[in-house]
Amino acid sequence: MKLFQFIFGLLFSLLSFSATAGNNGLYFIFLQANNRDVSMKTEASKAELLHKQKLVALYRQGIVKTWGDVDKGGEILIIKVKDLPEAWKVIKSDPAVSAGLFSVEIFPLLIYNGHLCKATEPHSYQLIRLKANNDFSGDISKMLFINRIFMSKIFQNDKRVMLYGFFDKHNDGVIIVDAVSKADALSLIKKHPAVKAGQLTVKVTDLHNTEGAFCRRQ
Repeated sequence: MKLFQFIFGLLFSLLSFSATAGNNGLYFIFLQANNRDVSMKTEASKAELLHKQKLVALYRQGIVKTWGDVDKGGEILIIKVKDLPEAWKVIKSDPAVSAGLFSVEIFPLLIYNGHLCKATEPHSYQLIRLKANNDFSGDISKMLFINRIFMSKIFQNDKRVMLYGFFDKHNDGVIIVDAVSKADALSLIKKHPAVKAGQLTVKVTDLHNTEGAFCRRQ
């Protein structure tokens, strides 16, 4: 029975991968709010207004696929451009970024399960960020393999999981969960073998989408 489940999980994982591996050109952007000088409040407000107008324009152009607010004044974006230099060009042209209001992280995103879709109204999610522990001394290859199987299984079995995507070969990535609390989101990931083994660290944040959404099926 366990062998059957293992083989089924592997096949499901491979099928899911082949269905979404063509999503080239997607980049996941974290905007972390920097500390702001009180004397620059007016200028910051202007930059934030221009920032929102810029995102709306990019969304209408089809470059921004989704964006939303996260904890502590931060934001996330998913954009579609031809390459990483173009992604940096887009984000550096943002008035709030050029004004120093945000620190930026950009990662190539490969969606493993789930899809990006249009939204009829704003929606809230929980965002789980998985980040590799550089001090992990175990078998990375084993963790990579187990991770794909585990994530495909929870996507299949738990309808709250809307999307899973990874950033690089060491399991870094994000999980978007349609859950009301961080505790609910953590309950999904606490049994993750790579998390239990210490190869991945976990951070959960509230995500309030302004544009775009996450869907299990297209």
